[in-house]
Amino acid sequence: MEQHRDLLDVTCPQCGTMLLIIPFPTAADTRQAAAAGNAKAIAEIPRIDAQEQRWREDSATELRTPGQLPEIDGDELVIDWDTDHSDTDRPVTVLRHGDRELWREACYWEGYGRFNQVAKLLRQRYGRRVVELRPTSRSEMHLYGDRWAVGGYLDKVNAALRGGINSDDPQWPSWW
Repeated sequence: MEQHRDLLDVTCPQCGTMLLIIPFPTAADTRQAAAAGNAKAIAEIPRIDAQEQRWREDSATELRTPGQLPEIDGDELVIDWDTDHSDTDRPVTVLRHGDRELWREACYWEGYGRFNQVAKLLRQRYGRRVVELRPTSRSEMHLYGDRWAVGGYLDKVNAALRGGINSDDPQWPSWW
């Protein structure tokens, strides 16, 4: 049995055959059940509201356009992808070039998709000068989450940066 973000699955311990997939109810499912009078669903609404508020707050911190990043001098830019636990009750991802902080945003569990999005924005802002988006050891827990195979994917993103591949090129790595 393995619990994922959106579902629970059960496989046969002998042969590995998938036996059962149980999707968790969505917020919309819970709201619909609450509207129909389901007491358990009604009790969940404050938790759902709080979670959705957190998602909105986190989303508001995200780097969205290359123009939000400052100009940096240098021919070969290495940007550190770090995680900072000191300022808030929630960890944040911090982008740094040397000692200079470039951006700070919400940190996501299994944030490798976000890593790719940010790498593309860095490529768009700094062009071929950016040669690496380097995860720090502090960032690995949130960046990898439960998917330790992600390291190979991050290597592909950095190979694209080093190789001068444009972020809109079909050769740019995709997780899917």
